Amino acid sequence: MMNASAGSDGSEPGKTIMVVDDEPVIRETVLEILREEGFDAVGMSDGAAALDWAQKVRPDVILSDVVMPGLNGIEMAIQIRELLPSTRIILFSGHGASTAILEQARSKGYEFEIFAKPIDPEVLLTKLRSVISD
Repeated sequence: MMNASAGSDGSEPGKTIMVVDDEPVIRETVLEILREEGFDAVGMSDGAAALDWAQKVRPDVILSDVVMPGLNGIEMAIQIRELLPSTRIILFSGHGASTAILEQARSKGYEFEIFAKPIDPEVLLTKLRSVISD
């Protein structure tokens, strides 16, 4: 894992962000953007690996795709919310199927913020700065 220093925008060093996406190009692009801004960012390719890693490292924020094989982003987010209630979770998706999955989560009492793919880097960074400073 990378040891971060403060970014030019004043992002806080040591704030760990996990990016979960089964599409390597998207995952690596988001990781590069976050690292350039001074965040300690780690990528995972699936929900099960992310769940395991999150329990060990306790990231400050998790950015996750919704539609992934195996443990999808919503199922992963629900489990992480139970285990690590202070970890902030932001979901993103490029699939219409995400709506039905989100509705199932809401029916169980879980609310998650979701962004559409492709994610605008400035919108993402603004949201992260806001979440981390809360």
